[in-house]
Amino acid sequence: MLVAELSWSGGAARVARVGEFAYPAGVTLEQGQTLGIALGEFLKREGYTCRRAVLGVPARWLLLKAQGLPPADAATAAAMLSLRAEAESAPELGEMSFDYSGQCSTLSAGTVLLMGLPKRWIERLRTVAEAAGLQIAAITPSAAALGSATAVRAGNPYVLSVRPEGAELAVQQGEQTRYMRHLGSATSGTGLVTELRRAATLHPMNGDATTAAEAAAGVSRHVMMMWDDVGLDAGVVDAVSGAVGMPVVRGEVQSLGVAGATNGRAGLGASAIALALAAAGGAGGGSLAGQIDFLRPRVVPPKKQSVNLRTRWIAAGAAVVALVAVVAYTDLARLEGKVTAAEKSLQTLDPAVKMARPFVANMQFVEGFARAASPRALSCMRDLTGAIPAESQTYLTSFHLQSNLRGEFTGRAMGNLEVLNLIDRLNASGRFADLKRKLDARGTGPEVSFSVTFTYIPAPATAGGAAAMEPRASR
Repeated sequence: MLVAELSWSGGAARVARVGEFAYPAGVTLEQGQTLGIALGEFLKREGYTCRRAVLGVPARWLLLKAQGLPPADAATAAAMLSLRAEAESAPELGEMSFDYSGQCSTLSAGTVLLMGLPKRWIERLRTVAEAAGLQIAAITPSAAALGSATAVRAGNPYVLSVRPEGAELAVQQGEQTRYMRHLGSATSGTGLVTELRRAATLHPMNGDATTAAEAAAGVSRHVMMMWDDVGLDAGVVDAVSGAVGMPVVRGEVQSLGVAGATNGRAGLGASAIALALAAAGGAGGGSLAGQIDFLRPRVVPPKKQSVNLRTRWIAAGAAVVALVAVVAYTDLARLEGKVTAAEKSLQTLDPAVKMARPFVANMQFVEGFARAASPRALSCMRDLTGAIPAESQTYLTSFHLQSNLRGEFTGRAMGNLEVLNLIDRLNASGRFADLKRKLDARGTGPEVSFSVTFTYIPAPATAGGAAAMEPRASR
């Protein structure tokens, strides 16, 4: 756990102290009381005096989903995202807390990044903080806080954080996080570069800021800021630069607009410092104004009201009495007036209904796919990914399957032999026929791009009517 304490004087921030708290042997967040007591002793021993803390959580704990929104105000957008969050929640994750990064507008459609954190993590953090004598001001993603501080104060929208337990990538638009990815436990060498290349394939970087002439000349307008807590050598940094297609510089705490101790390491504790800076810029005694805070989420699930049987009978009786009164005392002219008012109201709502109809249609399409009785596309993807060994550096970038079971996929591999081996394994599986490959392009290194067309042969249906599913390893 990285820990930083900041103080302010005349609006200027200063790092009072920064360090790293190592968990006691055999103790995890599941033993929150024990861990909190040890943390409290560490804070007292190292001279930390502040008791109001912002806690940062890693991206690997989060459910992340980019979500499009039609033109809508903040309240309508939150209601729509609440429905989306309920659909995205998985039963095994338990109750979730959802918030989002991005802006909604009543004038134009947009996209936000929906983030969900299982509430079991929040409760564990509460237990740790209480045992350590800390008051939690906010809980937010560490990558989002560090990305926001780097983008606003250092001007870099692309932020890579490398820690001993894993690496995280964030893409910013000012204070708003547009993209976030956990890069696994690979924090050095080939593993980190491979994960970054995959991330760049799914989320192209720097393309909107660099012209064709600049790209041909090797010129990049953006620079990726890398916060390195593991001490990567220069060769790995150069490989990272090649994977993301832009220069990479190591971050220094001073670039975040703070002064003070760094324990001899230019970038040590940057994520913890960024969390304190985010709280200082918020309102309400440390809340993160306009940013992610899982303690005060803007996406709130609809309240489920519990009504007992007695209350229902009373409400039903009142409704009958009201109906009789309306029939007895309301004349035709009054009813016609209500109809006219209702028609005017519908006419007023008609533009908003037309604007929201495509969004509803998309949601219905997705729901229909999820409830399909025979998800052949998912079975095909399972058989396809199962043919790629875990140690292989071959990966796919697109997949398409038509209703007639003709399909195509594209990807990248470390040489033509990897592609041929993949086709051989698909042939041997008995689920793919008419396999035809095409090498699309060759880069400066051994990696090649390829595309393959095929006909998929689904597994035969069992006596119960479901497709036979053979357990296989997947990744």
